[in-house]
Order: sequence, then C-alpha cells, then structure tokens
Amino acid sequence: MPVIVWGAHRLMTKDHPKDFSRSPKTIAIRVGEPLHPTGDDPAAETAELRAVMQRMLDEVIAGYPEEERRPGSWWTPARYGGSAPTPEEADRLDAEEQAARAARRREGGSTSA
Repeated sequence: MPVIVWGAHRLMTKDHPKDFSRSPKTIAIRVGEPLHPTGDDPAAETAELRAVMQRMLDEVIAGYPEEERRPGSWWTPARYGGSAPTPEEADRLDAEEQAARAARRREGGSTSA
C-alpha cells in the first residue's frame, strides 16, 4: 500500500530548529491504490512502487497550500522553488559530516555535530 507523508519534516529536521509552534504547517497524507506484488520480479515491483510513490509525492507537493509555499524554503525541493538539497547533495553533505566527525575522533576531539 503506497503511502506518502509530506510536511512533517517542517516540524523537526536535522540542522534546522525544531518548530512545534502553532503557526500553520500542513501535513499531507496520501494513500495510494493497493499494489499486488507477487515476488516473481522484485526489482520490477520495487521500480513500480517507486514510480507510484514519486507520482503521489509530486502531486502532494504541487497541491500543498500556496500560503505555506515560500520561495527558497529549506524544506521544499529546488524543482518546486525551494532550496532543499537533492538526494545526491544530501548524500554528499552526510559523507562530509561523517568525514569531519572521523577526523575529530582521530584528533581526540568531540564527536557531536
């Protein structure tokens, strides 16, 4: 059963302040039509699930309330006018952070970010 949740990351995301204020933050949940995997071709079934979920996510983001869409928002993908890193950029940032932590450990420094 494909399910998409969009907006919850606005409350608590790494490297951003927690925001449990009462200011409006829509959290959208979309449940898709059931898929019926057989296990005969797991790679194809996974690709189908990913495609369905990507389409659902794109629809949810596009339909997000206009009043909550600020240009350059850290939590919105760049393709929708935000400044959130792409998955590749996020992987690079994570790798850089891990390397910096490892260097600090080797030097006997703190491991906190």
